Amino acid sequence: MTGHNRGSLTTGRADGGGHLPLRPLWLCRSCAAPWPCATARLTLSQEYASDRTALIVYLSLLLHEADEQLYTLDPAGAPDPRHLFDRFVGWARRLPPVAAPPPTPTSGASDQPTDQSATP
Repeated sequence: MTGHNRGSLTTGRADGGGHLPLRPLWLCRSCAAPWPCATARLTLSQEYASDRTALIVYLSLLLHEADEQLYTLDPAGAPDPRHLFDRFVGWARRLPPVAAPPPTPTSGASDQPTDQSATP
């Protein structure tokens, strides 16, 4: 997914030290681990903490891109689709759920008197 611009991971740092994918090999530019590396996963989970669905959609698009590129590089040695799915998307599905924000008071609730001791 080219042109996607979300936070520090996908844009990288100014000094080029971001844990970004080296396409078409799909290795991390910083640590040479299969991308997304542990640092990229942590960064992505933080960047998308409030929108797990968007994270999974984004990773699914990258999975499709990686599958095409890795197959083009070496059709005989292309990774197993199940392995690629787990590498790109599976880890995000296993993240703990994000806690829901506390409920906000309904409008007008603060207008109600709370002192029950004064009875007519």
